[in-house]
Amino acid sequence: MVHVVDASGSIDAEGNITKPGDGNPIQDAMDIEVELIQWLNRIITHNSQLIIREETSMSTARAIAKPLLGIKASELQVLQALEKSELNPVPFVKWTSSQTYRFASYLLPIIKPTLLIANKMDILTSDGNLEKLMKLYGRNLVAACSAEAELVLRRAEKMGVLEYTPGEEKFKINQNAKLTREQKGALEYVENRVMNKFMRTGIQQALNTIVFKLLKMNMVYGVSDETKYTDNHGNVLPDVHLMHDGSTPLDLAKHIHSRLAEDYVGAIDAKTGERLPADYTLRHKDVIKIQTQTRKKPNK
Repeated sequence: MVHVVDASGSIDAEGNITKPGDGNPIQDAMDIEVELIQWLNRIITHNSQLIIREETSMSTARAIAKPLLGIKASELQVLQALEKSELNPVPFVKWTSSQTYRFASYLLPIIKPTLLIANKMDILTSDGNLEKLMKLYGRNLVAACSAEAELVLRRAEKMGVLEYTPGEEKFKINQNAKLTREQKGALEYVENRVMNKFMRTGIQQALNTIVFKLLKMNMVYGVSDETKYTDNHGNVLPDVHLMHDGSTPLDLAKHIHSRLAEDYVGAIDAKTGERLPADYTLRHKDVIKIQTQTRKKPNK
């Protein structure tokens, strides 16, 4: 999950826009977190009779996981939450309401890893709130950004006013660009309050954190020619595939095309030229050549 918080404190307790600094983004973040725990707690409580009934013929972890399949909670994740909440040895039928809530509070971050995005970092009042959010949630789970600055740069780039690539530290105004006084002021504001301070708007970095840290995905390149790193048309590394941690070359073949998986016989590490074992675990920035063999169709 991505939880965007107005780090400038421009939203009051009732959700109304107010003067920057009057609101409390730390309390805002905590309130939403509590609501999500209560949501998960209600699902478990609503299905308590089903869990108790299933628990008579299977493990507690499996019984709890069964009604939670709809929100993508696995038995392994439930077991992890049971251990962290120290409820593993306690049968669900004996749980109190407070124990159920405690379990939900441990299960939520496991099944729904969350990145907290501290937005509006171009506003001065955001600095102190960012430090408080990082202290509360940990630096790896909080990203500082300015969505407004990113929007300004993307619109200007689309209009041909400047050259900008999301995630880069600088933007370059085109020489022939005819800027109004308001446009110049906006770009100067972005440069001084965002780019010079944070080196970037933070949007692309937040997305990277979600994909590579929270979801633990790996960038893997599939090629047809392992010596030149090209596809069938001679393009060098034209496509990258985001693969879950623990994926194998066969999983990559399935991800590229079902036919490739059907004819799969092996894989080669293009960087080393070595043939990979069937249980090889793909790593970040691997370049893989999928080997196939056309299956003969049986005679009718």
